[in-house]
This record gives sequence, C-alpha cells and structure tokens, in this order.
Amino acid sequence: MPENGVTDMGQEIHRAADTTEDMHEFLRHLREETALLMRWFQEERFAHCRDGYTIGLELETWLVDQNFSPLPENKRFIAAMSDRRVVPELSQYNAEINAEPALVGASCLESVAHTLKKTWQTIQGHMQKIDGHMLTIGTLPTLRDAMLGMDRMSDSERYHALNTFVLSLRRGQPMHLNIRGRDHLQAVHHDIMLEAATTSFQVHLQPPYELLTETFNASILSSAASVAIAANAPFLFGCDLWDDTRIPLFEQAVCLPGCALLDGTRQQRVTFGAEYVQDSVLELFLENAHGYPVLLPIASSRPAEDFHHIGLQNSTIWRWNRPVVGFGLDGQPSLRVEHRVMSAGPTIDDMVANLAFVLGLCHTLAQEIPVAHRFMPFTDARDNFYAAARDGLKAKVTWGSWGKGLLQNLILERLLPAARQGLLQLGVSRDAIDYYLGEIIEERVTHLGTGAAWQRQWIAAHGRDFKALTQTYFEGQESGRPVHTWKV
Repeated sequence: MPENGVTDMGQEIHRAADTTEDMHEFLRHLREETALLMRWFQEERFAHCRDGYTIGLELETWLVDQNFSPLPENKRFIAAMSDRRVVPELSQYNAEINAEPALVGASCLESVAHTLKKTWQTIQGHMQKIDGHMLTIGTLPTLRDAMLGMDRMSDSERYHALNTFVLSLRRGQPMHLNIRGRDHLQAVHHDIMLEAATTSFQVHLQPPYELLTETFNASILSSAASVAIAANAPFLFGCDLWDDTRIPLFEQAVCLPGCALLDGTRQQRVTFGAEYVQDSVLELFLENAHGYPVLLPIASSRPAEDFHHIGLQNSTIWRWNRPVVGFGLDGQPSLRVEHRVMSAGPTIDDMVANLAFVLGLCHTLAQEIPVAHRFMPFTDARDNFYAAARDGLKAKVTWGSWGKGLLQNLILERLLPAARQGLLQLGVSRDAIDYYLGEIIEERVTHLGTGAAWQRQWIAAHGRDFKALTQTYFEGQESGRPVHTWKV
C-alpha cells in the first residue's frame, strides 16, 4: 500500500551511501523531518485527513518453476506485468503485490477480493509465459538453504546497500539460525538472504485519527489470534518447525540490536516491541530517530513534508505492528497501522477473510479497550504472540480478565463475535461478514484447518515429498476453495 511520501522496502534507491558525509546528511534530514512530525502532531494536522476508514494490503509471493522449486525470474516477470503495484522483493524468487487503499463500507471486502482475483489471473498468465507459477505461502517447502545465496538477490541497489550496512553493524559476524520446533534447524548465513524465505500478507488500517492510538494497541492485542488463524509456514529447509516459522526466521535473519531499554537490554531490529503506545504513535517515530542506528543513509533533496527519511528509517525497523506516515486519498497527511504478522496464502478468499477478522477485531478492541495496559500487561500480549506463532490455534494464552485457555476457544467464544461487531459498526454488509467470518474463519478455527495444519496433515499421509506437497498446495490455491475444505 505505498503512498506519496512513504518509502517501503520495495522502493528503489539510486545510489549507495558509503561516506561519513552521507550519514551526517541523512541524520540532518531525519532530525529535520522528525521535528516537523512532532509539530504536526502538536497541531493535529493528521486529524484533517477525512478519507474515512481505509484499508490496504501487501502480498508477498513466490515464483516457482514447473517442478515447484524457486524460480529466480522476478525481474523478467515484473517487466512483463508493467504494473506499479507489483514490485521486486529481496530475492529473485519473490515479488510483492500492493493493493490500492479502499474505503471501508458495505462492499469493501468483496471489492478487495474481486481486484485481487483479477490481478491474480493476469499474474498467472504472465507466469505461464516464463514456464512458472505464482504461489502464496508463508515459507516455501521446496526451498533449500543453498538456494539463498547473494547471486539470487534482486537486482536492486537498495538491497545490496542494506546487506552491506547490516553486516557492517554486525562487524562482519554471520547470521545464526537456531529454531526449535518439532525438528531443530540450525544454519549460518553471511548475508541477509534468509529474510527472503519469509513471505507475508500485511494488512494496513487507517482509522479515523482519534482512534489511531487505540487501533495500534488493538493490533498488538490481536496479533496472537491473527498469526494463529493465518499460520501457513510449518516447513523450512526440510524441517518441521513452528506453525508460523516466519516469525523466528525473520527475527534471526536480520538480527541487529537497536533501541536501548530502561532495563539495560536492547530491543532488536525485528521486534514485537517493548510496550504499548501510551499517548500517540509519535513515540515510535521518536524511538526510530533516536534509538536505532541508520541502516540506509541515503539522503534525498525531497522536501521535509514528504517525510522521505522518516519513511526510509521506519522501513528498516521491522516491528510486527508498525506505524506508517503518508498521505491519504485526499492528499492530506495521514497515519496508518501496518499489521505484519500473518503468512501469505493459501487462497485469496482465505486472505480476505483474515483481513476482515483483523479489521473488525481491531475496531472493536480500539473502542472497548481504550487503555490497553489496564486490560492486559504487554508481556502477556507478547508471550501470547510467540506461543501462537509456535503452536497455532492450540496455543495456551492469557487474555486479560478473561483468564487463561486455548487460543482456539478464545477466538470462537470472544474474538470472532468482537470482529463481527466491529465490521457491523463499520457498515460492512452482513452477507460479507457471514461469508468471510462465518463460512471461512469460524470453520477454519473450529476444525483447526489452517494452512500449516493442512501441510502437516498432507506430509503425515504421504511422507516428506515436498515437491508433491507444493504441487498439491498449488492446485488447492488455484481452486479458490478455502484451505479448511482441502483434502489430503
């Protein structure tokens, strides 16, 4: 969901910075923009954006060949697409699809689904021309560690610069991957390419300004449920790990210390965070500017009002829930919440259902839990998130005054009704709510029918034939049927 003034990780830079002067110049611009942002918060400039509640999304995808192995052809594919909404990701195996912002209303979910399906038909048409397919999945079962070398990094100055600066901050020390799940995976990488193994479905929420702080905290509270319902990444490099292995993988793939905390520890660059937002998301932009080293010191002559340097710094601090500053449909400055915890796939209807759940739940929680820390300690929200990423719907969680229990039960008894209530308040049609929350999310949760569960069931029935698994998964994806209805 790129907008004017926003720098996303897919946006290209035109030269690499390699001098102390570049760093000083970037920091000067960052300080200037941060001071301007503070002033705009004080003047409530963001309150004047009157788009209404808008939503958007980013979908990261895999290019695979006829054998369902990674296909390093994103440059050729993107050139054929010639669509500004489709951009390269870190590796040549991946691309990102961005949706235009959409106003929340009666038919918004059907509209998002229709647009995605139409785009998807075009995508698969172009993929056929290069003897491949496009796949939406959290981690690709046929991917092997040796496939993630620097020779497979996308042809982008930005990514090469990012790799250089990450290794510089790590003083040349390699990345160590150590994930314990049903199996135990260890690996060593001398670059950032492990990050390419994670592909997500990211939801953007732009509520009315007066609900922004509460919506941001609601997205934190919602993270355990949303990562569990969308879990679709059990296998990595032939190992059976977490329900959503993307979470520990990404955190270890770009393992860099960042902001110093009051207890003397340091918050990592990929992080769930250390606390709820107290007064406004300005707190996080100040943390970005003053607490984290700059990874991409690429100075620009663009006016401070574009917030280019704030956007670039923000895009290299990977909070699982991240605030983004940009400009709304009416051209006025705006702020939104980027909810980054969910896996890509399996089908478009599955992902739109996930979007509906997050939208409705966050809207209800933002209104009913205006002071998040009084409802649930942040440490509980964080522990719930990692438990849900590891164990999915079977995770044991603590949910404020509601006590402890299985996440599956919490969703069915409390969170799904809350999501339904939120969508109704936002004017979403009952038919859409019944379909996406009732026929898809409720059935998926009731029957423990996530993408991760289906993949494990298939392997249990057929053995560790990851090519056949991926081919069968692709057939299910292209059928359009929600994953909880797939056979093994």
